[in-house]
Amino acid sequence: GWNLFIGILTKVFNGNDLLLNHFIEIYHFFLTLLILKISILTSEEIFNNNKIKHFISLFVILNPSILFWEKIFSYQHTICALIFVISYLIIKSFKTQNNKYELLLYFYLFVLSLIWSAFQPAIILLIFILFRFCKMKITKKGFIYFFLIFCLSVLPFIKNKIIFNSFTIGSWAGHQLSTTFLDWKETCDLLKPEQ
Repeated sequence: GWNLFIGILTKVFNGNDLLLNHFIEIYHFFLTLLILKISILTSEEIFNNNKIKHFISLFVILNPSILFWEKIFSYQHTICALIFVISYLIIKSFKTQNNKYELLLYFYLFVLSLIWSAFQPAIILLIFILFRFCKMKITKKGFIYFFLIFCLSVLPFIKNKIIFNSFTIGSWAGHQLSTTFLDWKETCDLLKPEQ
């Protein structure tokens, strides 16, 4: 998903790196404002206290990682914003018992799984099961929506199985884990996927 986003922007800006970088900085600034707004909304849902709301706002504003990510041409800031939105939607789902927040949650988890392969479709299924264990009701239409989102999130696995004979979500799946072990290069040749 991130590569598609950057590819589209590259086409829009006709390959001009300077304009692309400026756009990404503005995009990251917008995400920072979104994170701040979601932080305030979340604090209102949990605490409903102005002092805590101001403290959380200052904490987010002065957080060096937010500023650091704004200069990196990568997906981390988008992931951070999505996690803030997802956290808020979970809180709203439980407080209001309104299905719309749960269904939005599935959509954002789907988007998250398309951007970073660390978030597998199994998370969508796990959240659905946990919500049912917590006795949250879902409508028939809501179940169909969940099922559609879950099926869409599995499509990259199926595509990779058909094309690369590997049932993974991305080309790097498992690579980082394999590099944490000693002598991984002796037993794992990335050019021989059957290993």
